[in-house]
Amino acid sequence: TGNYEEALKYYNKAKKIIERKLGEDSHELASVLHNLSIYHEDKEDYKGAMAYLGRVLKIRLDVYGPNHPYLAIVYNDIGHVYQNMENYIEASKNYQTSLDIKRRVFGDDHPATATAYVNIGTVAFENGDAVSAETNFLNAAEILEKAYGDESTDLPIVYSHLGELYLEEEEFETAVEYFQKGLDLTKKNFQGEHQDIPAFLYNLGLCYEEMKKVPEAVKCYQECYDFVVKFSGPED
Repeated sequence: TGNYEEALKYYNKAKKIIERKLGEDSHELASVLHNLSIYHEDKEDYKGAMAYLGRVLKIRLDVYGPNHPYLAIVYNDIGHVYQNMENYIEASKNYQTSLDIKRRVFGDDHPATATAYVNIGTVAFENGDAVSAETNFLNAAEILEKAYGDESTDLPIVYSHLGELYLEEEEFETAVEYFQKGLDLTKKNFQGEHQDIPAFLYNLGLCYEEMKKVPEAVKCYQECYDFVVKFSGPED
């Protein structure tokens, strides 16, 4: 809590100085306002976060125009606040705007677009639109696979989203495929030590349990438990 309050003091002090020295429409002010929006979102003050993001958006538009990567970041963050507010229509709309900018600036298959596809897919999934979620997650996976192959550290996250989607849809064999791919890639890229490994193992266990494959389920649950004990110690 102390760190948050210190950050708030710093940002407000910087805001006043920049407004006095550079005016209320400077790039530097937008950066501070953006940080203030993040502070308020972290504190779950979504109305406050949105107020700052509205000012950031206006400044960025005035300074850079509508087709600059900075705008994609702002629309993404607005979408994230709306998503936290469970306003999925506005969240999806702003994520889509962010994606459109990235596609115009970087091209359709640039890795920068993958994050936008994941965000749109996550909103669709939370809103119960499995078809849209699947399409967007698969788009993100394809882009990252082409760009980085097995070297991508973001790809396991997309595989996890796909696994959760197929698990929810009771397509257990497909869910197993993506959870296993995510697990294997995470182990490879992080030498078998990463905080997401237990989640992959647990979700694999759930899938096998639903498929009535008890030995496989038990094996995954045991590996999950052993991993947690190894890195955080047994429960009291």
